[in-house]
Amino acid sequence: MLVGDTIILYFPSTSQTLPIQCPTSTSYVDWQSAIAMVAGYDNFTIKYLDSDGDEISILEQTDLEEYLDYCKSFPQPTTTLQLRIYAATKPTSAHDGTSAVEAKNAVRWSKLSDSAQGEGLQAQWKLPLSPRPKTGQPIAWSKGGLIGSGSGGRVYLAMNIETTELMAVKQMSNGNASTARDMIKEIDLMKPLSHRNIVRYIGIEITAFCCHIFMEYVPGGSIASLLKKLGQFSEKVVSLYTGQIVQGLSYLHSNNIIHRDIKGANALVGCSGVVKLADFGCSKRLGFDWPGGSSAPGHPTQHDSRDAQPVGTPMWMSPEAIKAHGGHLHYKTDIWSLACTVVEMVTALPPWHSKGFTNGWAAMFHIAQSECGPPFPPTLSPHCQDLIVRCFAINPDERPTAKDLLEHPFL
Repeated sequence: MLVGDTIILYFPSTSQTLPIQCPTSTSYVDWQSAIAMVAGYDNFTIKYLDSDGDEISILEQTDLEEYLDYCKSFPQPTTTLQLRIYAATKPTSAHDGTSAVEAKNAVRWSKLSDSAQGEGLQAQWKLPLSPRPKTGQPIAWSKGGLIGSGSGGRVYLAMNIETTELMAVKQMSNGNASTARDMIKEIDLMKPLSHRNIVRYIGIEITAFCCHIFMEYVPGGSIASLLKKLGQFSEKVVSLYTGQIVQGLSYLHSNNIIHRDIKGANALVGCSGVVKLADFGCSKRLGFDWPGGSSAPGHPTQHDSRDAQPVGTPMWMSPEAIKAHGGHLHYKTDIWSLACTVVEMVTALPPWHSKGFTNGWAAMFHIAQSECGPPFPPTLSPHCQDLIVRCFAINPDERPTAKDLLEHPFL
C-alpha cells in the first residue's frame, strides 16, 4: 500500500469505520488535517496494530514514517493497516488560538508543579513537571532515535539542549482518561525514588497529543539486548547482575512498591556495569490508593481496575499474578520474576521457551496451573540452583524476601 490509497479509519469507542484517501504527501500535519476533516474531532490519537498485534501510536512525523514503511510490506490496502482513532474527552486547541497541530509542533517547554491531583485528562493539563526540578525553570530538549519500548509507550533518546545532558524519554499517548490516569500514577510513584539501582526520574512534559516522561539515560541498554548481542552470561556475570537487581527490589519493597514487570528488558546496564530497574508502568504501591487513601499493609487497594487483571509480561509472571484473585497481590511476585530473569540470563532465552507457547494467553494458562517454575540448566552451580528453586516456590509466603536474598551465597 502506498500514499494516496484508500484506507479505513476505525473508531473503537463506537465500532464504526470510515474510508479515507491517504494524503498525497507524507507530512504528519497533512495527515492530521485530513483525518480531522473525516473524523470530525478536534483532538484525537491515531494508532495502528503492528505485526505482533500491539497498538502503536502515531504522534509525530517519525511515527508516521514508520507506519508508512510498515504499509509498504502490503501490496494492496488491507484491514490490517486500518488507523484506529481515539477521540479525547477535551478539545486541544491552545488557549491563545493556536491550533492543536501548531501546538504539537511548537518548541516543547514545561514548568515545575508538585501537584498530581485530579482525574483523567483534566489532570494532565495541571501536571507540567519540569526536567529540571531544582530550579523549576522551563527547558528545551531535542528528540533522537528509538531506543526501546516500555509499558504503554516507546522510549527515545533525548538531549537537554541547555545542558547537553542525554536523557531517555518515554512517549505516551494522552488520548483518553484511562491512559492519562495510568500515566500520572506512574509519575507519582517514580518521583520520590532515589537509589543506585533504580532509573532516576527527571520530569514530565505534556503536549497536545502526548506525554513525555524524562528519565535517566543508561547507555549500555537492557540485559535482554545484551543477551541478544553477547549470548548467555557466565554465572559470575549473572551473580553480579542479579545482586544489583535484588538491591533495587529490596529498596522498592521497603517502600511498599511492587514492580510487577521484572525481566531482562526492564533491567538496564550502564557502561560501568551498574544495573538499574526501569519501566514502572505496571508498578503498584501496596497499602495505598491513589491519590490518598490506604488499605491493609501488604495488600493493594481495590480501586485500580488493573489490579483485578493480570499485569506484566506473561513468561515472567508468577502464578498468583496471573490469577490475580480480587486484586490481592504480594510483593513476592517480583521474586518469582527475578528467578525467571536469572533463567533468562543463563540461557539467553525467555523462561518457558522449551514449551513453545505461541501466544501470551497460552503461557499464562500453563503458568497459572503449574506446580513448579520454568526449567533451567541442570549444569548450574548448587548455589545458583538453590536461589532459583527457592524463588520458584508456588506459595509466595515460602519464597525469600529481597532482603533475605541479599545474604544468599550465590550473590
